Amino acid sequence: MRVRFWGARGNLATPGAEFVRYGGNTPCVEVLADAGDHRLILDAGTGIIPAGRALMAETPLGRGAGEILLILSHPHIDHIQGFPFFAPIYVRGNVVRVRCAATEGRSTFDVLEEELSPNYSPLYSLDELHATFDIQDWDGQPMSSGPLTVSAFPVPHGRRESSGVLVREGATCLAYVPNVEYDDEAAMTRVADAVRGASMLVHDAMHVPADVPQRRGYGHSSYEEAVHVARRAGVRHLVLFHHDPDRDDAAVDEAVAAARALAQSLGLDMVICAAAEGSTLAL
Repeated sequence: MRVRFWGARGNLATPGAEFVRYGGNTPCVEVLADAGDHRLILDAGTGIIPAGRALMAETPLGRGAGEILLILSHPHIDHIQGFPFFAPIYVRGNVVRVRCAATEGRSTFDVLEEELSPNYSPLYSLDELHATFDIQDWDGQPMSSGPLTVSAFPVPHGRRESSGVLVREGATCLAYVPNVEYDDEAAMTRVADAVRGASMLVHDAMHVPADVPQRRGYGHSSYEEAVHVARRAGVRHLVLFHHDPDRDDAAVDEAVAAARALAQSLGLDMVICAAAEGSTLAL
C-alpha cells in the first residue's frame, strides 16, 4: 500500500514561499493498493484539486469510465472545501462514492448539497454535476473497496466528533486520525486501542505542546500527544499531519525534530516525519 499526500495543512489553505516543502493545501490523502490499480481518497480539502487533475490523467476517470471512493473524516470546511473543484465529478460516466461517519444531524448528501447552494457556489446543486453520485452516511463498519477494506471509529474533536479511518490491505494497515483533541487519558487510550498495530499512523499534530493549554476546545493535538498515542498503540511509523497554517516549513522541521527527540528519550524505535504535499510513502 502507498500513501500519497495531496494536502496536509489544517484549517485553511496557506500559500507562500515559506510553505513550499510541506505545502499549503488542506487535507487530502490518496491511498493506493498494492494489488492492482485501485485507490481511494481520504478527505476533500483543497488538496483534492491537484489530486483530481492527476486522476484525470492517470486513471479511467479521465475518460468517464472510472469509480472513486471518497471518505470524509468529518464535514468541517477544510475537509470538504475542494470538493466542488474535483475534476472527475464533471465527467459523465464516472461514479463517485462518498461516505462520512461524523455528520452529527446532517446527512452527508445535505452537507455537500449545501456547499453547492447559490449562497456559496454558481453550481446550485449536485444535480448539475455530470458524474453519478452515491453519497451515504456511514456507521464506520468495514466495507470493501477493491482489495482495500475501510472502517472508521469516533474521535473527540472539540465540541463535536470526527472520525479516525483504518484502511487495510492484507496485513498492512494505515491509520488516519487527522483531527483529534484528547480531553483525558481515557480518550487517548481509546484512540490508541483503535489504531493498535497499524503499519503507519497519520496523526493530527497541529499544535506544539506550549499551544495546548491556550487552545483547549480547538479540537486538535500536539506532536507530543501523537508520539504518545503511537507508543501506546505499538505503531512504529508516525506521520505528523494537519499542520498549523501559521507554521512555516522551518517550524514544521522543528516540530519533527522535537517529536523525534521525544521518541528517542522514551526509548522508541519509531520513524517520524511530517506529511509533505506531493510526497508518497510506502507501508
